[in-house]
Amino acid sequence: MNTKKGSVSRRCKVSNCRNLKSASVKLYSLPKEGVMRDLWLERMNYIIDTNLKNLYVCSDHFLTGKPSGEFHKKHVDWSPSINLGSNNTKQFLDGDQC
Repeated sequence: MNTKKGSVSRRCKVSNCRNLKSASVKLYSLPKEGVMRDLWLERMNYIIDTNLKNLYVCSDHFLTGKPSGEFHKKHVDWSPSINLGSNNTKQFLDGDQC
C-alpha cells in the first residue's frame, strides 16, 4: 500500500465533475495569481478563503480541451467555460471574459 505523506488524489474540482487524470482527461492547476485566477474561481463558484493548494480543472471544461495562455485574454479558454454544473455556461461562451 502506497501512502505517501501529503499524497492527494488529483481530480477535477468543478462542481459535479469527478474526473481523474487519465489518457483522455488532462488536469490543469489553478493559475497562481491575478485576474485569470480570480475568473477561474468565479466560474467554479469557489470562495477565496478555501484551501486552493490542490485545485485542478479538467480538460472537459475548456472548449479546446486546455486553457489558453495568460496573455490571450480574449480567448474562450482563458478560463473554464463549459460543463460547469450551472445554467450560466452560454453566458461564458459569449466572449464576456473580463
